[in-house]
Amino acid sequence: MQNLRFYGVFAVFLVLSACTTLPNNKTAQAKLIQSARTNISTTTRLSDSTQSVLLSSGYTQEECVADFDKCLQSVDELFFNEKNKFYLAVIAELHYAHALYLQNHDDCRHDFPPFDDYYANAPLDEQAQKQRQLSQQQCFLTYVKALNNTINYSYAHLFYDNLTGDKTAMPIAFENDIKAQDLYHVASHALIDEVYKKQYGAFAFTKANHAKADGQNLSAIGHLLDERYQMADYVVNLHVIDNNDYFHSLYKGEDTVSELISIYDSRLANLQTVNTRSGIGVGYVGVLADRYATQKQPKTDEKNRSKAHDDPATRIYPIGHVLLTGVAKPQGKSLDEVLNSHTLDVYFFNPYDNKSVEILGQNYPLFVNYSASYAMWLKENDLDKVGLSNMLQKQEVSLPELFMLEPYNPDKKVVILVHGLASSPATWVNFTNNLLADPILRDNYQVWQIFYSTNLPMLENRYQIQKLIETAYAKTDPEGKHKASKNSILIGHSMGGVISRMMLSDDDLWSRLDEIDEKTQDNQVKKLLTQTYQDEFLNRFSLRALPQVDTAVFISSPFRGTDYAERWFTRMARRIIRLPLDLTQVVVTPLVNLGEDEVYDSTIGSLYLHNGASQLSDRSAFMALTKDIQINDKVRYYSVMGNHKGKLDNGDVAGVAISDGIVPYESSHLEGAEREIIITGGHSIHENPKTVRELRKILHEHLMSQK
Repeated sequence: MQNLRFYGVFAVFLVLSACTTLPNNKTAQAKLIQSARTNISTTTRLSDSTQSVLLSSGYTQEECVADFDKCLQSVDELFFNEKNKFYLAVIAELHYAHALYLQNHDDCRHDFPPFDDYYANAPLDEQAQKQRQLSQQQCFLTYVKALNNTINYSYAHLFYDNLTGDKTAMPIAFENDIKAQDLYHVASHALIDEVYKKQYGAFAFTKANHAKADGQNLSAIGHLLDERYQMADYVVNLHVIDNNDYFHSLYKGEDTVSELISIYDSRLANLQTVNTRSGIGVGYVGVLADRYATQKQPKTDEKNRSKAHDDPATRIYPIGHVLLTGVAKPQGKSLDEVLNSHTLDVYFFNPYDNKSVEILGQNYPLFVNYSASYAMWLKENDLDKVGLSNMLQKQEVSLPELFMLEPYNPDKKVVILVHGLASSPATWVNFTNNLLADPILRDNYQVWQIFYSTNLPMLENRYQIQKLIETAYAKTDPEGKHKASKNSILIGHSMGGVISRMMLSDDDLWSRLDEIDEKTQDNQVKKLLTQTYQDEFLNRFSLRALPQVDTAVFISSPFRGTDYAERWFTRMARRIIRLPLDLTQVVVTPLVNLGEDEVYDSTIGSLYLHNGASQLSDRSAFMALTKDIQINDKVRYYSVMGNHKGKLDNGDVAGVAISDGIVPYESSHLEGAEREIIITGGHSIHENPKTVRELRKILHEHLMSQK
């Protein structure tokens, strides 16, 4: 009988609001759909169905929010006090409209504007100040009440069957169901946002009382967790569910989380690619107070050079932006209890570990925006600009850095990404976002990004990057027993691919110097270095394959160099790029001590006193030394190459006609590759959707091979 009443009341309002005919053109159709689905959470106007209810109650939207209690009374009378799902959706939307009205009301503003600019600096007298504070407090508490009621009524609509025992759920969702979920989320966000502002003193009249929630594995992050905020008659209990103790390991004091950024924040609104899991809850990025940011680190000079920076462990950065999903639960197990609840329990989950949330005895999928923390990291570090400036840096070397894009997970395999010349981790955004979008890959792989200065000699970069990666494995898994320490994948683009191949080889480049050394001065230099500085250089010339990596992908990698590096405009750019002074002074002091002019023209000098861009030349000593190194037999590898012409000349599928415009086929070709993949496009082929698809395919094949 109650269901029949619901559909009867709903039909009346459809008649009142929809005296319209089907559109016969696309524009009219779009307008009709937009009109049906628009509501107060998306625009400044109430939905058509709620507007119709107000019309029948004798109110406009403006009149209702201005005289809210009487308006609600009239709406209740219209429904004969029957609390069906349609009623709950209407009342939830009206409460949120009232909250928005209060938010913009003068009494809710902290900076009360003067009526006349002449009195802008005139202080209020004591009585007026007290009245002003009282008005602010009353307005804010009314605002909190409106948000609380929005959550209560929208929550009651969403979980109506659980609260009443009725069976109204249908296999499809109606506009009111979608509207109720939107209202539940935006009101939850607004209330959490206001509570979190308390730490800044925005609402000093709220009171925080520490409380424990029985049966929950809780730990505190900053001001947020395990706390009870009381605002007049309304209480918000804030908790964090910490299944794997990750949050507990992060906790370092009251300011661990310096900021909560929701998915509704403008900084996350313009992502080109957003990967989400649909579900209940509001997505957040928790910004860690002690996170590392490339743009915010102080520069050092040689006298004050930080020895700690030379330690690779200090250049391994766990994620500085933590994904959270907040779920608000009004206390109560019946419809009336929920609608009259003044207490909200807000739970924050790590959505990587929690894929569902239990509400009233049933499990529901938990919402997450997988791209949010990655987007904030890219935006905050502005890596594209930093990559170029690092290449041109003359005064100070930036040693390689490793960024973990999610909390370290011992049960996920590692994908290591190494960018190319004058680039940065930002170049992998298409691939990384697509990996996050694939639930199988997302659940089985974690990404480590390498960021390095591409002006360093490539032998030095190989040495420093490999030492960094080895330290990361040792730091996260000292005994090497985790899944994360096995079956890793190394992916390198351009220069990054050349460096990656060296990290998968077991070769002695020091002995190979004899094969390319023909000048007398080379032998003299080598003899002096062997006698005086042998250990210093053997570490850089002795290649050893990373034991954790069993698969590699090389993209547009010039293993035998490119003549592009010898063209006039490239040579001009190479003159601008200089080795950092502190590298010359700290790392290559042995060479300089032997006589800079003499050493610079030697083979060893060209390997260590020429920048990385110069060494990409097919005429360089570096290419002569490394072109024939062999990849360890245990490593399966793939080559991805671009063909910028868009077609193959004379059916030539593996010849000189193939080139990405910078790297020709014969330079990137490697014997023994598991598969060679040629894709139409230029040198930045790693950003191409077809390449991304191939990389995902390789990852799936890799995953299947482990079963």
